[in-house]
Amino acid sequence: MSRSYISAQDRRNGEELTIMISGLQGGEIEMFESAIGNCSWIMANEDGRIQSIPKYKPLPDPIDDEEMLPFWSKIEGKNIETRFEETLVDTSKHPHPQIIISNLCGYNYSPENYRIQARRLKDFGFEQMRSQRDSAGRFTEHWFLEYSGAAEGNLKLFIDKLGNDIKAQQRLDAIIDFLCKNVSFGSLEIAYQRAAMVIND
Repeated sequence: MSRSYISAQDRRNGEELTIMISGLQGGEIEMFESAIGNCSWIMANEDGRIQSIPKYKPLPDPIDDEEMLPFWSKIEGKNIETRFEETLVDTSKHPHPQIIISNLCGYNYSPENYRIQARRLKDFGFEQMRSQRDSAGRFTEHWFLEYSGAAEGNLKLFIDKLGNDIKAQQRLDAIIDFLCKNVSFGSLEIAYQRAAMVIND
C-alpha cells in the first residue's frame, strides 16, 4: 500500500514555514480541511495513510434525535384521511412570500463583516439555518424570513411605511431593494407555498 509523505522546510529568514504533502488519496484532502477548520485531528495510521479523528461528538441524525421530534399540534382521533392540495399562485397578488438569503457577505467575506451582516439579519427578524458539517467540516447556511409580517427592527419600520394601499408585487420589490441596499449576500430567493396537506371532508 502506498504511503503519504510530509516534508517541512524552515527557511528561518522571516518567511513562513513551508510544508509539502504528497501521495494523498481520495478523501484525505478533506481530512486536512477538517483539521484546518478545527473540527478534527489528523495522524498517520499503521499503513502510513492519513487518519482523521473528530474533535467533537457527531450530531445525532435528525431521525434519531428525540429533541428534534415534531412539536406541532396533532389532530385527535383515528383514521383521519388527508390529501395534498396544490395551490395555484399568482405571484403578483401573493402578499407575504418567504425570503431566503444564502452565502452571507458574498465575495466580501471576512469574520468581522460576517458578524456585521449576521447581526443585521437577526435584527431584521431572519432566522439562521445550518446543515450538519460534511467530512471536510463545511456546511451550508441559509437565513430565513417566514413572511414579511415576521420582520423586525428597521425592516419592519420600512414595511410599515409602505402602507396597505401598495400592490403586492410593488411591496415585494421594495423589500428586496431594501435588503439589497442594507445587507451583503450572495443570493436571495423568494418562496411561495405550492402544496399543503388538508383533511378530507
